[in-house]
Amino acid sequence: MRDGVVISHKEMFEAQQEVVKSLHRLESRMESRMDVLESKVEASIRADERSRKALEKAEGAMKAAKEARRVADGNREIITRLLVAVMTGLIGGAIAALFYFAQLGLGG
Repeated sequence: MRDGVVISHKEMFEAQQEVVKSLHRLESRMESRMDVLESKVEASIRADERSRKALEKAEGAMKAAKEARRVADGNREIITRLLVAVMTGLIGGAIAALFYFAQLGLGG
């Protein structure tokens, strides 16, 4: 007999079976973790799509708000001009009425 360790066929078979079992457990854990990772990636993709849609809607709302602001500023300018015209007319009419009543009062 030579120096060294003698391993029987039975011991080698049992060790091999343990390695196979360990590999199966490892493969099973990896598959379950891959499933979890895939579901998280899918959820992340859905969240990204929702955030892109929200960003597009926000940009559209911003454009609409800017347009509304531009229209409101234009309307404000028109209203200001109308008020100036009306006030000028009223003041002019009041002055004309004063002159008219002044002439009547003076005998005129």
